Amino acid sequence: MVEYEFGEDEAEVILTMVQRMKALSILLLIVGLVAFLPQFMNGFSLGQFLGGILWIVMGIFFFLPLDNFKRIVNSKDRDIRELVQGFRELDRGWTFVLVILLLHRVYLVYSIF
Repeated sequence: MVEYEFGEDEAEVILTMVQRMKALSILLLIVGLVAFLPQFMNGFSLGQFLGGILWIVMGIFFFLPLDNFKRIVNSKDRDIRELVQGFRELDRGWTFVLVILLLHRVYLVYSIF
């Protein structure tokens, strides 16, 4: 069975997305590492520590699907499978962000009362 192959124009769009996702992932990792800096200067803060961990984990989640998206451009007869796998991994990242944001909102509401 022959699978759909993305053309050169489509491959360029995918590569641009990969570059932007990579930049976002690196930015999230940097933000997470910077969040740890006060730990060493001002003493331990659980909030700062957890915040740093969350930023780093988000950076990792958004970095994971990049290989699948790159393989779309570099492989033959696997474009759709790689695309679906990349979307699955990307969905995990967005689900993680959504859960964290919801937990944060619940915490904010709870802390008011």
